[in-house]
Amino acid sequence: MIRTRASAVVAAVPEDVYALLADPVRMAALAPHPVEILAAAELGEGRRFCRSRTRLPNGATVDAENTLVEHVPHERIVVVGDIHPFGFAPTRRGRFGRVVTRVERTLAAHPGGTSVAMTAEVRITPALLRAYFGLVKRDQWQRATDADLARLRAAFAG
Repeated sequence: MIRTRASAVVAAVPEDVYALLADPVRMAALAPHPVEILAAAELGEGRRFCRSRTRLPNGATVDAENTLVEHVPHERIVVVGDIHPFGFAPTRRGRFGRVVTRVERTLAAHPGGTSVAMTAEVRITPALLRAYFGLVKRDQWQRATDADLARLRAAFAG
């Protein structure tokens, strides 16, 4: 398993940060590449489901399913994601694996707004892909976590 951690202060109150993080449409607008929401549903007890398609710069698309599985309003939110197929190439022929993620964001009031601590866990199968993306591409996961927090900060800047 690959694990990343990062934290940042966002210039907004925890209620506003939480509202953005819990809304799949608003979160899609923060993505680094165009995201189309294919389906979204309330699952009850504050749980939400979202199926999306991201268009990468090379023209490839990546389909993902994300479910908000745990939450404490204005304090904590956990989203589990699934990308299948996943693999080496931007074409479907090179994608034969799966990525399951768990992203936890903890929010706390801070004099500058909201302190956001983010932990991401990434599980990749099969073993060939896990070895490649866990060793050769290991830094990309931390960069993605850092970039996610930077976009969240930018959403409330100014």
